[in-house]
Amino acid sequence: MRKTQLIFFLLLVVQHLYAQEFRKFKFSAGGGITVAREGPQRNAGVFYLEPSYRVNNQVTIGLRFETTVANHQALQGTEDDFFSGINSYSINGQYYLRSSSSFRPFVGIGVGIFSTPTGSSYSYSEIRYTSNYVMTIEETKTLSSGSKFGLYPRVGFDIYHFSFTAEYNIGPTSNSDDKVIVDGMMSGYNTGDKSRDYLSFKVGFFLGGGKKTTAK
Repeated sequence: MRKTQLIFFLLLVVQHLYAQEFRKFKFSAGGGITVAREGPQRNAGVFYLEPSYRVNNQVTIGLRFETTVANHQALQGTEDDFFSGINSYSINGQYYLRSSSSFRPFVGIGVGIFSTPTGSSYSYSEIRYTSNYVMTIEETKTLSSGSKFGLYPRVGFDIYHFSFTAEYNIGPTSNSDDKVIVDGMMSGYNTGDKSRDYLSFKVGFFLGGGKKTTAK
């Protein structure tokens, strides 16, 4: 009885695998832009790699490796600040709303770790002259490094071997220290967590994952 059940189960698995219209493995790569309310992810760049496995015609499970290239103008910093972006390593699931078509819209969600590789900071100094006084103002802002757990819902579509995706990355934060010194004396100090959540719009190209060709 057990042998019969095992054979029946294996036949179902084989039938399911052969019934799939799309190739099981897919490798995507691409880039795009990010949008955020503040910080280095405001109008920055993003690049990603994403291998995935197709469970069936409508469901895939994938890994996303992504990095953002921070906008140094948003920090008013030096060229070193240009590389103070966010790296993320995550797993995601994706559901295709159409099971067979060249145009395949999808929705999905991912979870993982978001990290800032190095702290980023900038310093600003100014000398103001008045009729009888010279004032020196120095300001320093620092965003700390660290790793945080986060998630991202996504929507998009595949068309032929191209992917168009919009994601909202929730969770990455950095501790911010703001200092203002006037004539060598502390004039203001502010510290707290700064949200680095960002929305991304990406275009990618993928290998594999396409529709299987049938022999004539």
